Amino acid sequence: MSAFEEQARTLGVSNRVRFHGFESTPPRAYHAADVFVYPSDYDAFGLVVAEAMAAALPVIAGDRIGAAEWITHQQNGLLCQAHDAASLRRQLDWLRADPIRARELGRAARAAAAQHTWDACADATAAVYEQVLTTRAKG
Repeated sequence: MSAFEEQARTLGVSNRVRFHGFESTPPRAYHAADVFVYPSDYDAFGLVVAEAMAAALPVIAGDRIGAAEWITHQQNGLLCQAHDAASLRRQLDWLRADPIRARELGRAARAAAAQHTWDACADATAAVYEQVLTTRAKG
């Protein structure tokens, strides 16, 4: 039994949590889930959040990670404060209160993720570099 499985048993939630181990096809895992929760307090971006959004999952993410920039709270995802169980609980309760709203949130997440293609991200990065070079040339 892993440490996480032991913790789930100790907390009395082992009947509500599944530990599947390594998944060689992440889309399959995303499509099997009801919600994606990533309450991290730091991640320069959080590609897993983008992947979950692309899979049309309702996403709850830490409000300080890079991928939080893609989320408009209660429109295409939910933001929580890392290390604040009450904050995470409020977001989970918000989703659970209305399953239709949760599905709509997932669809909106997918639409938001679709706007961030590799080409769009490369263009945005190039624009930042151009702005820096222009500012330096003036300064």
